[in-house]
Amino acid sequence: MSRTPTCFLLTLVLPCAVCESLQAVSFDDIVRFRPSDATWALSHNPGLPDLYATPPAFAPITSGPILFGVPNSSDTPMLGDVNGDGFSDIVILRPSGNNFQWFALASADANNDGAGEIGGGAFSNIGAFGLVAGSEGNLLADINGDSIDDVLTINAGFNWSSLNSTPAGLGGGAFSGPIPFGAAGEQP
Repeated sequence: MSRTPTCFLLTLVLPCAVCESLQAVSFDDIVRFRPSDATWALSHNPGLPDLYATPPAFAPITSGPILFGVPNSSDTPMLGDVNGDGFSDIVILRPSGNNFQWFALASADANNDGAGEIGGGAFSNIGAFGLVAGSEGNLLADINGDSIDDVLTINAGFNWSSLNSTPAGLGGGAFSGPIPFGAAGEQP
């Protein structure tokens, strides 16, 4: 199975690269996920104003590559701070039978320079959350205001459910839903 590399800009999924802050400052970094070998790599933004600055704003790989996911699979890569430490963590969403499985690998500031290194932190997972059949979408967002991205799934009929994340990682907190919001032909 051949898939186009997935890229993110903030929290929007775009075909190509990922930008999320893995630094204690508010500059986004470029993160890439390669489906063929399920590796992630990061290039830190040193704080220059644009991608085409001289010297270049982004360096070659400064963290990674690390393996997280299954090569050539239907894994969906995501980024979000699922433990509240201020660094974006890498998350894999995987269809498994009737449900989705969620896996997260926390990023960490291993060398204490204020710039997070991709992966390298604690692993967390949710065994089954969200229905594969009729799925309208899955996402990470802080819905309870605690600065930790929670897990949201939108099942058939635009029924939204959430599972709060905690400092221990992905999910593990309170469940809420389903709450109907949206209609056929709309997008989450």
